[in-house]
Amino acid sequence: MDEKKLLDELIEKGLLGKGEAQFEVNVGMKEPKYIDLVFEKEDETWLIEAKNILNYKALGQVLSYKGLYLQKVVSSKSVRLGIVCEKSDPDIEQACKKQGIKIFVLGKVKEEPETSQQGAICGVCGESLKERDGELICEVCKHFFETTGRIDECIECHNKFAHLPAIIDDIVTGIRFSDGRVVLSIKNAKRWKWMCPKCRKKSRFLTSLIGGEEWSNKETTKEIIRAIIKSKSMTIKDLEDRGIPREFIEYCIGKRKIH
Repeated sequence: MDEKKLLDELIEKGLLGKGEAQFEVNVGMKEPKYIDLVFEKEDETWLIEAKNILNYKALGQVLSYKGLYLQKVVSSKSVRLGIVCEKSDPDIEQACKKQGIKIFVLGKVKEEPETSQQGAICGVCGESLKERDGELICEVCKHFFETTGRIDECIECHNKFAHLPAIIDDIVTGIRFSDGRVVLSIKNAKRWKWMCPKCRKKSRFLTSLIGGEEWSNKETTKEIIRAIIKSKSMTIKDLEDRGIPREFIEYCIGKRKIH
């Protein structure tokens, strides 16, 4: 999609609220430097860059443009930063979030969520998330890992889902078997980690890399562990030695239940 159309859609959908839009605003001091959109609201100003594909260059641009804008414009309004794109990247999104930059994903890649947050499920165990004190949590992961997991937005469909990247997902997707096979390549593991179970099921990552019915379209970490044990690629002890709790492994293969 044309970058100007992304900006138009951002405004038309009211994602910035009500205000006045100025396109291609020069914020340069000695030489022209144009920011794609300055959106003036009653109490704040948005500085927005548009990119078809989110990249680190956009992050640097919008930060530098803010500095130039504040030198050029004297205002009591707060200045907020954003990048609108058609295709995002989870790692760059996290970097932007740390810098206070909001990411808007629009265009063809953006799909309306088919379910509410109350219908969200956990990417680790596949259980439905429960709402407690206004927050979504996975009670199964809380039981086994003493944490409710992290709620994120799927990079494909933008539904909410839970995962435990540092505890379990990275261990399982990084497994390399004695014959050289891997559960997922580094590149695909990164994308798989940021997908909800439904979109993982649609992907061909596991089918193409491992092959065989045992591995077809596993949408949760639980199902990958079950497939590993069922195919005798590894034993419970092997997985336990890698840092996966035995109790959780037994839960994955149906030997343990929680109520």
